[in-house]
Amino acid sequence: AVSMLFRDHLACDSLTHIEITLDRDEFRRQRLYRKPVDTYLRKHERTFTTLFNYFKTVNQEETTAYLPYHGWELLLQQGGIINDFFTPRDAMNCFLWSRTYKLDDTKKRPKVTGMTYVDFLEGLGRVAEVVSPPAVPDLRRQGYESDTPTYEYYHKVFHTDSGAPPLPDRLSSLFDYPKTRPLQHKLQQIMEVLLLSLAEKMGFGTAGEMMVKLKELAAAGPSPTTTS
Repeated sequence: AVSMLFRDHLACDSLTHIEITLDRDEFRRQRLYRKPVDTYLRKHERTFTTLFNYFKTVNQEETTAYLPYHGWELLLQQGGIINDFFTPRDAMNCFLWSRTYKLDDTKKRPKVTGMTYVDFLEGLGRVAEVVSPPAVPDLRRQGYESDTPTYEYYHKVFHTDSGAPPLPDRLSSLFDYPKTRPLQHKLQQIMEVLLLSLAEKMGFGTAGEMMVKLKELAAAGPSPTTTS
């Protein structure tokens, strides 16, 4: 009966089938655990650490070493990543796929339901892979000429009433197609969108000013009120 339920109902939708049968380690082996990705993550470690430490304190009553899902979703929502093409369901999948398995999920609830810092880095890598933003040369050809073309594109297409259509997806952006761009390039573009969108949402003039403030807030401890 369980096999029939899975075969005839749960796995009949192609996306659901991928979500259920995904080999988490394949992304890690083929895309994440690469020297250029490690170099990028280490170079921007302060930024990643500050974001992790801040968003794990939002709407929390006590200090925890783990980022809960609502903090993860809030980061992606305010960071301009969640939209009609990267939905809360996608955000949840990236969260779940990035967490390491826990042998006993009855103990230490924050640990078994949240992200470690390493999980967080992997999660951002998975977001970059799933979103697969248009390559910078493609954006340039479409007239996005600023120093931050990926942010300019996402802001115009998804967060204004400009009516500008999104660029068509590359075949390589699909789950079951070979990837043609290095993950660190996609991750760099996603972080551009996320940081500049957060700065705008929170009322800061620059991403640098925002990061200084977030570091102070994270050091101050849990904040019971969710940032709007």
